[in-house]
Amino acid sequence: MALTPIPGVTRLRKFQLGPESTFETQVAATRRMPWSFVPDVNPNWTNTTADTGTLTQALPPYRAALDITGPATGQLFYNDIPALLGYGVLGGITPTGGGTAKTWTYAPSDTTQDIFDTATGEWFDDATADCQTYMGGVINDFTLAYPQTLGPIDLTANWRFGAMATYPSTPTGALNVDPAPTPVYAADTTISINDTFEILQPSVTFT
Repeated sequence: MALTPIPGVTRLRKFQLGPESTFETQVAATRRMPWSFVPDVNPNWTNTTADTGTLTQALPPYRAALDITGPATGQLFYNDIPALLGYGVLGGITPTGGGTAKTWTYAPSDTTQDIFDTATGEWFDDATADCQTYMGGVINDFTLAYPQTLGPIDLTANWRFGAMATYPSTPTGALNVDPAPTPVYAADTTISINDTFEILQPSVTFT
């Protein structure tokens, strides 16, 4: 007996990303992210303002710039940090160090405009014919919440995409989330405070 997909089953939703080499140029996804994501696609339909001699709207509305936003939520895992910081802090970072031990340093400038990595995002459920694909994705802002239990850090990353591919699109197949990711525990982090005030250039380094 053949199984029929049930559109809208939230447990079967998938959000996967592919790093773009050119802004808003669609690429195939390369990684399925361990996040929950629900997009908000707003075409910004706007009513025409005019005296038309009618009580009802006589002129058709028009579309403005497309807004594609949405929060991605979940726990923070070590292998997701480069994506989080590349799309949300500073792009084009190459890690240093030999072997599997790498050090990544993100030092955005406060005097010049920095570049961001951009992503193509694919969002769908088990009805793959209903896939939505977005291009030019960056993270507007993100929040890390440290639980009192000192367990895995909670992540909320607010995405914004610049364009949407023809709907529906075909998602990239054969991608799965990492079945054994390593969480970033609050218990493993340290906060240091400089007791001498000074203006510092923001910098993030992790190994």
